[in-house]
Amino acid sequence: MPSPTIPRTAASLLLTPLTLTPLTLTLTLLASCTRDDPKPAPPASSAITAAPQPSALLPSAAPSSPPTSASSAAPAASSAAAASPPAANITRSARPTPIEWCRAPIATLGYEGHDDGDTIYACKMIEVREWMMLWCPMSGARMNGKSLGSYDRALPGGGSMATPEEIEAATTSGAADAVIVSLRPGTKAKPSFIYRPADHPDWTRNESFTLELPATAQSLADRLWNGGPWPTLEDRTDTSRCDTLEARTKADADARKALEDKARAEADQAQATEDAKGVPDLPDLAPPPADEAWTAQKEALVTGSDALGCKTKLLEPWFWLQCEGKTKLTAIDVEKGRHATQTRASAEAGVIKLLTPYVEGTDLRARLSTDDGDRFLKISWPKGKRRPFQTGSFTDKR
Repeated sequence: MPSPTIPRTAASLLLTPLTLTPLTLTLTLLASCTRDDPKPAPPASSAITAAPQPSALLPSAAPSSPPTSASSAAPAASSAAAASPPAANITRSARPTPIEWCRAPIATLGYEGHDDGDTIYACKMIEVREWMMLWCPMSGARMNGKSLGSYDRALPGGGSMATPEEIEAATTSGAADAVIVSLRPGTKAKPSFIYRPADHPDWTRNESFTLELPATAQSLADRLWNGGPWPTLEDRTDTSRCDTLEARTKADADARKALEDKARAEADQAQATEDAKGVPDLPDLAPPPADEAWTAQKEALVTGSDALGCKTKLLEPWFWLQCEGKTKLTAIDVEKGRHATQTRASAEAGVIKLLTPYVEGTDLRARLSTDDGDRFLKISWPKGKRRPFQTGSFTDKR
């Protein structure tokens, strides 16, 4: 008969049959009383929720790093760009011509008129774009009987002295000299006009002006006169003198051009006469190759030959040319470098041919006549040099 199963809990013990021995019962009760209760299962959320750690055990946060140079420079660059002025709108131009000075508006720099029976003249200024010209009268008489003396000279003070042609064109009162100032950002000029008192000729008195364009100027509207507003300029009422000057200038220019053209034409004619004399035949020159020899020879480098339908070939010491088909050619004339009997040129039935020696020292120019103008063939081999890779070229100019 099998042994009865020993129950594990107190409840099962109560149901155990009384047939168990006292020893068995005692052992069963002891096992039931000493068994640990099972631990309750943790809540479901504890599997995904980390337990909070004491703040003392938390790793300290890394100190925030200072801004990099690039990040700190960006705001600085932006503020600097905002603070800097925009680019100046001031165009630099060439020095004005005498005609421009003559027609320029003028400012009177002081009182001009009559004072107690005396005629008073003032210094003047004219303006062409960023260029100013200033001059003062020969007389030193000023208002209220003041006299600076006799005019001596001008000091440019950062400007430059005007030429006699510029003074003649610009002034109407026979100024002895004048100062020209070109205003550019940063310019500060102070021209002075020196006078010498009659009773003390070793003394000097001067009348000076300050013309300034600040370095931060954005246009000529920012220019300063003696640190203040710019003088008022007015158009000249009489420009007939300028019309006369312009007509005279044009006539002089036309006359110079006519003389230059005449001299050039005479030089060209003299050169053409010299070129037409040709050059002597070369002694001991090998006879030219037969026609079939040229057919097999590769072409020489003569730029522009394809455009005219020309073939150019070399078989030392000879150069050969034949043009046909592509452009209507009517004549050929060897203008320079023709050998007396060894250079042969012809134009027949629309075919141009040229055969000439090609040796060290060759310098030949031939004019080819076409329906749309002349073309010039130039071939050369400079003395003392190796034979050039490029034999010649076609050009539109002689």
